[in-house]
Amino acid sequence: MDDADGVFYESEATESQRSHFDKASTGTILLAPGVNRPDQLVYSIDAADFAKVLRECGGRVEWATAEREYLDLKSIEVFLGTIVVPFVTSAVAGLLVEAIVRYLNGRDVRRLNVRIVESETAKTFEADGDAEQVVKALREWRRR
Repeated sequence: MDDADGVFYESEATESQRSHFDKASTGTILLAPGVNRPDQLVYSIDAADFAKVLRECGGRVEWATAEREYLDLKSIEVFLGTIVVPFVTSAVAGLLVEAIVRYLNGRDVRRLNVRIVESETAKTFEADGDAEQVVKALREWRRR
């Protein structure tokens, strides 16, 4: 399902994303590799910083891989990586939106990419584009 602004997309999970499904558990937000392509096996340094904010917001965060390689993309573009959860409930969506808004607070970010994958439905929800439009699209999506 695409939104009117063209920043929010729904698709099927990739094989790379599916490889993490067995690690997803209820009540946990799993952070998996993926910088700006779902098939990449590195994490953006933003994912490490975002994990801290998620925990501050009350999220239980796990990493999909024991060893992590990071790509430092600190710039006006933010790639949060791939977030895997069994289902995107309103509580999970609310937590993610709150954490994203906190993470972006005071930063000069022009482009934001966030990818959320449901392990139980194999659906991927991706928002990519102007940071303000992405946050707006995520807030509207949360209300669906």
